[in-house]
Amino acid sequence: MKGLLIEKSEIEKLKKEYQILSEQNFNVENTILKSIVTTEELILEEREL
Repeated sequence: MKGLLIEKSEIEKLKKEYQILSEQNFNVENTILKSIVTTEELILEEREL
């Protein structure tokens, strides 16, 4: 029984770690996409000048 509780605790820790990493990955992807849009906007602005 004690072994099951330890496994459950480890699973919960892994779930939390996975959740944190997923959120960080999403934030990184968002930052990259914003950067790409900004770069494209700058190129368009330069062409207009």
